[in-house]
Amino acid sequence: ILYAIPDFVSLILVSNMANNTKMHHIVVVFFAGVSINNDYANENVCRAIVMYAIFSTFSYVVNLLLASRFISLGSYRGLASLLSLAIYSFCLSMNWVWQVWYITHIYSTHMYSVIAYTICILFVVYDDILLFRWLLFNSRRSLIIGDKCC
Repeated sequence: ILYAIPDFVSLILVSNMANNTKMHHIVVVFFAGVSINNDYANENVCRAIVMYAIFSTFSYVVNLLLASRFISLGSYRGLASLLSLAIYSFCLSMNWVWQVWYITHIYSTHMYSVIAYTICILFVVYDDILLFRWLLFNSRRSLIIGDKCC
């Protein structure tokens, strides 16, 4: 629930949010609701939901960089972009490898919930890919023209 609160609040307060980000936030809030009544002693897709959130939390520096778009970081912006890209790349890679392993592991016993989860999580994955591309663009730009970008 703590992970989903910022997504829920931003759905209400941010009026010009991109559609892909809205879908990402809606899925996160939906997953939080699904997870509330889950018994984590049992293997099911809720474990995948929590692991996705954990790996996303590890890359929190990316959210810090996104929030800093509205303030001046001066010469630190390029470094922050590079650091965010490196951390985000690692977290996404590890997360997606674990996700594929886990959902294939539980697929035979939870086929319908795995299919539903996969459809929902693809909205989050798509938004993650767009964010990765943005970080890559900003990192390259900061290397080419210096730290006065982004």
